[in-house]
Amino acid sequence: MEDQTAMAAAFEAPREDSFQIRPFPGEDVYFWTKSIDNARVDQRNDPAFLNKVWRMVTVALVVAIFGLGFAAPAALRVMAGIEAQKLEKQLHGLQLAQRELALRLDAKRSPVILDRPGASPWNYSTPRNDVHLPPVAGPRFNAHRSVPAPARQ
Repeated sequence: MEDQTAMAAAFEAPREDSFQIRPFPGEDVYFWTKSIDNARVDQRNDPAFLNKVWRMVTVALVVAIFGLGFAAPAALRVMAGIEAQKLEKQLHGLQLAQRELALRLDAKRSPVILDRPGASPWNYSTPRNDVHLPPVAGPRFNAHRSVPAPARQ
């Protein structure tokens, strides 16, 4: 009977444990970590880091040069367009001023004004100062020849 009670106890034990969660494998392993203070550690010089920095600087310069090379013509075209617009406005203003001055000059050269004595430098204000030369008797010279022209009969 003792065997039967031991067997019965063996069968009853898993029934009580069947409601409990079984342990995971390695659940009893504990990981202990220690924080490390690196404040007093001397840093070593990394030669690869300096090469990386120079490579980055070189790439940045190449990108900047190519960027300026592509952007400069466009900027120059925009600046040339602005300058052309300024010159066109200036030309238009000068043409208007030229028309106005031409109208003033035409008004001063009108026949009404030119007929008035002393109004124009082309009119003589004092006819007493005019000098009349008598006609020259004798052979005449042409301006383009050095010998006198034959006399006309």
